[in-house]
Amino acid sequence: MLSILDLRARIEAGTLTPSGAIDLCRAAIAAREPELRALVTLDDNPAIPDSGPLAGIAVGVKDIIDSAGLPSQMGSSLYAGWQPRGDASVVARLKRLGAVALAKTTTTAFASSDPTATVNPHDPGHTPGGSSAGSAAAVGAGMLPLALGTQTAGSVIRPASYCGCAAVKPSFRLIPTVGVKTYSWALDTVGLFAAGVADVAHALALMGVRPVWDHASTRVTGFEVLPLAMLDRPRIDVTVRVSGAFRDTFPDTLALLDRATRAVAERDEEDFENPLAAARRRGETTARVYGAAPGRYGAATAATALDGAWDVRADLGRAYLAASSHAYGDREGPDAEFGARVAAADAYLHAFDVAERDLFDGDAAVDAMGGFAAAATLQGASPTLYSLDVSVPERPKARTAREDAARLIGGRLADARWIAGQLRHGYRGAQELAQGLDAVFVLAAASDALTDAGFDRLYAAWIADPDVFDRLRAANPAATRAILERFDEARDRGLWHSRRNALPADALMPEAAE
Repeated sequence: MLSILDLRARIEAGTLTPSGAIDLCRAAIAAREPELRALVTLDDNPAIPDSGPLAGIAVGVKDIIDSAGLPSQMGSSLYAGWQPRGDASVVARLKRLGAVALAKTTTTAFASSDPTATVNPHDPGHTPGGSSAGSAAAVGAGMLPLALGTQTAGSVIRPASYCGCAAVKPSFRLIPTVGVKTYSWALDTVGLFAAGVADVAHALALMGVRPVWDHASTRVTGFEVLPLAMLDRPRIDVTVRVSGAFRDTFPDTLALLDRATRAVAERDEEDFENPLAAARRRGETTARVYGAAPGRYGAATAATALDGAWDVRADLGRAYLAASSHAYGDREGPDAEFGARVAAADAYLHAFDVAERDLFDGDAAVDAMGGFAAAATLQGASPTLYSLDVSVPERPKARTAREDAARLIGGRLADARWIAGQLRHGYRGAQELAQGLDAVFVLAAASDALTDAGFDRLYAAWIADPDVFDRLRAANPAATRAILERFDEARDRGLWHSRRNALPADALMPEAAE
């Protein structure tokens, strides 16, 4: 599924533009919509803002919710082609945040009981679950990262569960219903569909804290610090570095994490059982939620490494610390103690909760992981870097960054079938190869997770194979030139000691040399 946080992280890191994010949705729609029939209308030429916390995020709007420029047909022929005079309140709010109302999604007639033509994205023989069928199916199928629906009885939470996505049905009238076709003025509630969130629960679990749910509203209302006897292990001192997108989207979650941290720090437990409480007793800061300062995005590592504005790895570490040392919570503000948290860490963990995303899919993950590694090295530390695959929560798979990098290069980036699949997409496929190499380069520049063998395998698969190189150059000469120059830079900076006769870019593409 398309994740809001993943898309925003790639946009913040500069590896994806807002327009490019919308194009990803268009491609997914072209592939799945003929079968799913989840959309009513699609905006062929939407305005795409370049800024805002939701810039680049495409939204599906249930067809009883008004969106200026798109007809509101209420799932009924009686309203065929009817144009609203403006945006519903919730749509206007999303647009102010930079989101794009890309499509109207199917609804039963007037959000009542007649079924839509939409099918379940995971089994066409099954129902998508209710009047918000189009919104849930579009998100569950990975066509859209966000969609609006409405619930009078169960038409947000039920379609989400049927279509395999996350949803929230807020308290009544928490989201205004102005511009929404009324079914029951005393019950109608606007809800949202998205891919899901897992990282917060993971961090809380490590600390020995579990969320408290209000099952009537399906909302987290607080937390419970578990006794050590129930944990059967010491607590783990967890520092969370959040992205700018997460910060902007989930401010209440940041506050919850901070409150949980302070509650654990106040426990009267032995030092070896509760390192956070031990830190408090030593007079150290108990701030554990950090990120970029308000209005800032990214970890600065990838941008610095790829722009060439660095000489040694320590420069990348300093860039990461400067971009990450803002504490959130009860004592919000710049906090130089973040560097001490990095230096004291035993391990860094980056979790991936979607099977289609990995360490080298864009440079958002290596931006954070590599920056942490470089910052730790700057301070004389060498924590272990882990990549954690939790796409199947019941079967988590932890790998060191070096193991995961080798796995992804051999199993994906240098795999002949993957390369052929990308090149079938022509210009865009070649660009994906260039972005993959950029991610490899960032991790190599900032950490010791890459080996010469990894670069050798990529060069052999992409450049030394004449058929692949010719197809790559024909599909996208600019991306091919960028790939060659990135190999050159890796060699010149000592990140790659080639065992191959790797020719420089000017020799392989003299026509593109300046």
